[in-house]
Amino acid sequence: MPEVPNRKEYLTLTWNGAIITYVGLQIALLIQVGMGSFRITRIFVASSVINLVAALAMVLGQHFTLLGILVNFTGDFQRAWMIGVQKRVGLTATVIAGMKNLKLSGMASTGSSFVQKLRVEEFVAGARFRKIFIVAAMLGFTPMLISPPLTLAFTRASLDASKVFTSLAFFMLLTNPISQIFTSIPELVSGIACIGRIQAFLECETRHDFRQFLPDRRKNLNFTEIEAETGSSEIEMAPESTMISIKNGNFGWKGNVFVLQDINTGIKKSSSTMVVGPATALSVDFVKLIQGDETNVGSDGIALSGGQKQRVSLARALYLESDLVILDDVFSGLDADTELQVFQRVFGP
Repeated sequence: MPEVPNRKEYLTLTWNGAIITYVGLQIALLIQVGMGSFRITRIFVASSVINLVAALAMVLGQHFTLLGILVNFTGDFQRAWMIGVQKRVGLTATVIAGMKNLKLSGMASTGSSFVQKLRVEEFVAGARFRKIFIVAAMLGFTPMLISPPLTLAFTRASLDASKVFTSLAFFMLLTNPISQIFTSIPELVSGIACIGRIQAFLECETRHDFRQFLPDRRKNLNFTEIEAETGSSEIEMAPESTMISIKNGNFGWKGNVFVLQDINTGIKKSSSTMVVGPATALSVDFVKLIQGDETNVGSDGIALSGGQKQRVSLARALYLESDLVILDDVFSGLDADTELQVFQRVFGP
């Protein structure tokens, strides 16, 4: 049974693997090589072309032999590089999400050095992989450099300016895809390695759901409509049905929602923004934000700064108009002026 994948692994699988797999499909350039070879035979004598093909075959044979040796290491180097990227991206996302806790525990520098260490290891793994592409590029440009001199040396026909420039154009048509083929072979092997990683990821064991569903305890209900205490949510039920319909109701608040929306059941949108906004010094932020209090804060509030996150959390707490509010280090991340302003407006007379 394959291992359960890391929750950060999909970041590298869905981007790097897909791009490298797509680039590896350039092997179809062989069709262009055939077209270029056919056009060259129409210009030069057949015997000259045969001698040229024999010379190029020897050179290309040596090149492909050397390239085949390099390809044996391409897959392993590719997998090592992708694993390094995966570790670095996963740790970076975890450190950013827990930055506040790291600073409170005094481990921010330790986390930073650890991320930097993984970045260096990623560079080392990527350097081995890129060296193969450098050698492949050097081998790829060799046919482009030697084909015109060899052809002109073996040909027995008279050459004029028109024939020379025409032949050079067809040489570019022939040698350019050959050069790209040399660089595409390592990319093709890398794409196959990425496909293998994606396949292994898809074959991993699915997440086991530990939730236990309670038995159905529905009872016969006689009411057809209930008005919530807040006056903004309605619960409708047909006399002979157990389906409940909730209108304008939001249960709990999430990180990837609007600034002051989805806080609790039945809170009307923007009903207290005029009071809560100035109290938590968010009026200026609402003006700067294009959508105001309708701005989506992103996953874990990634679209907000540290101080804005603290003030939005306080504004959400005040938005509920609860009798008791428990605050824990709510002023962290605020500068002195903003902290004094929020303290006076929230806790002052």
